[in-house]
Amino acid sequence: MLTVNNSNAMAIPKIIHYCWFGSNPLPKEVEKYIESWRKTCPDYEIKEWNETNFDVHCCQYVEEAYIAKKWAFVSDYARFMALYKEGGIYFDTDIETLKSFDDLLNDGAFFGFGWETLTLPVFGASKGLNCLKLILDYYNTRSFIKPDGEYDLSPIENSALKILQEQYGLVLNGKYQRLKENIVIYPREYFCSTKWNTGQIYKNSKLYVIHYADASWLSEEEKKSLRMRRRVISFLGNRVGSFIDNILFLIRKDGLAGLMMHAHCFFMRNISPAFMKTLSALYVNKNKIVFENFAGRGYGDNPKYIAEELISRNLKYDLVWIVNKDASYKFPKEIRTVHKGTYRELYELATSGYWIDNSRKVASIIKNPKQKYIQTWHGFYPLKKIEKDAIDTLPSTYIQSAIHDGKMTDLMMSGCKARTEIYRSSFWYDGEIKEWGTPRNDIFFKDYDFKQEICKFFKLDIKSKLLLYAPTFRDNRSVSAYNLNFENVIEALNHKFGGDWKVLIRLHPVVREKSDFINYSNQIIDASTYDDIQELFAASDLLISDYSDCMFEFSLTKKPVLLYASDLDEYSKGRSFYYDIHTLPYSLAENNEELLNQIEKFDYDVYLIKLNAFFNQIGVLEKGIASKSVVDYILNNR
Repeated sequence: MLTVNNSNAMAIPKIIHYCWFGSNPLPKEVEKYIESWRKTCPDYEIKEWNETNFDVHCCQYVEEAYIAKKWAFVSDYARFMALYKEGGIYFDTDIETLKSFDDLLNDGAFFGFGWETLTLPVFGASKGLNCLKLILDYYNTRSFIKPDGEYDLSPIENSALKILQEQYGLVLNGKYQRLKENIVIYPREYFCSTKWNTGQIYKNSKLYVIHYADASWLSEEEKKSLRMRRRVISFLGNRVGSFIDNILFLIRKDGLAGLMMHAHCFFMRNISPAFMKTLSALYVNKNKIVFENFAGRGYGDNPKYIAEELISRNLKYDLVWIVNKDASYKFPKEIRTVHKGTYRELYELATSGYWIDNSRKVASIIKNPKQKYIQTWHGFYPLKKIEKDAIDTLPSTYIQSAIHDGKMTDLMMSGCKARTEIYRSSFWYDGEIKEWGTPRNDIFFKDYDFKQEICKFFKLDIKSKLLLYAPTFRDNRSVSAYNLNFENVIEALNHKFGGDWKVLIRLHPVVREKSDFINYSNQIIDASTYDDIQELFAASDLLISDYSDCMFEFSLTKKPVLLYASDLDEYSKGRSFYYDIHTLPYSLAENNEELLNQIEKFDYDVYLIKLNAFFNQIGVLEKGIASKSVVDYILNNR
């Protein structure tokens, strides 16, 4: 087991580490650079890290980067691991050394500033340094593949900078600093020689290395493009050259149509605040309410139930819904729609008396004090930590939007005391919170037979028993954890509870397109595209989920909930929970055999006792009046 070195007298050993993944031969340029290391540091061991001595499956981030053949991002992790395990100095393979590093070896670690932030093609550290462990831990909680399927190409400097700023007090001033654990930060003149955007090299007497910025991780075509960009910027100057280079890059990447799209987005981000401010100063219609659901997804969630309350009372409001152009949801005739990302959207928002949304609005959307913003959020109570409580997992752009959204919000609502506490502590919000309940959960208190409606929609016998399987998504979009043996589960349910059981499978929208791994039949039904999951909750007789917050909402019906989490150990490494999942009132299984056993021994009376105790613990407030209360609030604050 690796131990952390907390000594104040930490020496950096004479070992030079470099990484070379992908099994390709070293280029001649790299061999030339390595020869300079031997010349300036003749008594140093030189060690290459590659697939033969580094575990490319050591964590999710590394494994995903390796499978994607993004060798540079594998190296981002490997360099920290190498120095943590053995100590020494790390060099990128496009580094030429100019002098010995002997006079830098007496500290716990050394890093250097670049032109704007840290530069990490060169750094050194003693073995077992706690700082490196914290950086590795940071990577161990991340995925290389983001929820939208794109790669996380964040520069390596972000990881070290986060730890050094937050836990070691680093100040980004470009000056010499000595931090705890004898970590020394040197000025730019020591290790930073090259302007990345031009490739121009600047030498000085303090410089230890020349970094040629060869971008060895790029393809030959990408390197050719980089060289062209550098020539353009060098010839025309940084500002003009970068502007023209960006335009040419967008045309090459997306064509003229793509360039126009980017120009439109630029306007929406940069001009829309002034546009909205001017409009709202001129006119606000207090009888207009603008709704949005999950950034334009369509008609649903809490905003839907508030809109339906308004419609049912026949109130004379102009109801507007912001929706993506490709959304296929049907809307009541009383609601008119406007496409997201258009000037019309900005106009409707700027001139409406009320906004109702369940997710964050971006920083370019601004509100006049004359307007009211009701942030309903989504969900009843979370298992996974969210917002400020999970800040390490959030992109900086999202944090910016969340802080901005919290400042604009006039009212939030909560369905339980514990949720209210999370709003207060984690949502960048200090305004009014009404404990009216959750609008979308009002459905559970209605005298309406949703079972009949759902069976009719899916062409099922009304006497059928319905199991709803609704797991959450994984950050890497993997579906391997959804490995239920549905046929055996149906057989077990038939035996335990009687009746003719059917399975409705509701996958998260993020992985919905991967549902072909399931063998659907007249007993196993695809319900992923059904518009309203709350109606599925109301109609179903039993829920199986994993880490999804829907477990809490479904159990408001007092119907059975079982948890199937075949990847619990792996999943919990990357996500923090508010509760230990083993202490929840729901039976937990980690494989199919355990699940069948949990079904067989399920005791409803015991379940109900545990459930009521848990609801008392979190302070459940749901009474079926949330939508009504919101509409009353609007009427009383016109």
